[in-house]
Amino acid sequence: MQCGPTGSFLPASANEAGTPNLINFDSSFFDHLQQNKNYISKKDADKVSYFWDELIEKFIRLGDHTLVRPDIIQSTDHMEEGLRIVASESRFRRRILAQAFQQLAIKAAGKPGSTIYRTVLSERGEESIYVFLIIAREEDESYDEYRKRRAFMLHSYCQCARLKFESTTTFVGFGFDHPIKAYKGGSEDLMVLRPPPLAEDDRINLAKLCRKLGFFTDAVTEQRYPQSLCRVA
Repeated sequence: MQCGPTGSFLPASANEAGTPNLINFDSSFFDHLQQNKNYISKKDADKVSYFWDELIEKFIRLGDHTLVRPDIIQSTDHMEEGLRIVASESRFRRRILAQAFQQLAIKAAGKPGSTIYRTVLSERGEESIYVFLIIAREEDESYDEYRKRRAFMLHSYCQCARLKFESTTTFVGFGFDHPIKAYKGGSEDLMVLRPPPLAEDDRINLAKLCRKLGFFTDAVTEQRYPQSLCRVA
């Protein structure tokens, strides 16, 4: 079977008979599909996106919304909402999101002990934005203390991002272990923030928090991908 002129898997002759209302594939087509150069190229390009799939599966199996500071309210509803947003991304978008995180991880690997972060637009544009945070564990911290500090920093980063992206209604935050670490294993945090519109007092307080934590102290640059926008801090 050959692809039609529009890139579909229908033969060109199918257009002559009008739009079909039934398409039947038998098992022999799959062998041909696996040998199709376009299909092979797509599967190769998709490999990076499987990180996003694995992240979703991990939160479904192991996610625990109680592993945050007591003053940060994250319910099972928040976890479900975050997973719905994350899972709604297309395969193409998952490639971009996974690449954005990988680039951040590579940058963090060159800076042991650092705290590094990035914001990335979702499929919905500025309606919802992802925030990635990689933070190192301090030598005198237990892992439980580190997880709580990381959750606080992730929450603070989501709050600070409101100053840069005021039209955004939903922030989905991910917290990760630093790639350079002296311990085995690791964990991930997922946080959803749907804040009310900013009041002037909020801007002042958030600006102070950003300065204190060093978030968005430098100018935000933009890195463009095909059909998308990745904003890098």
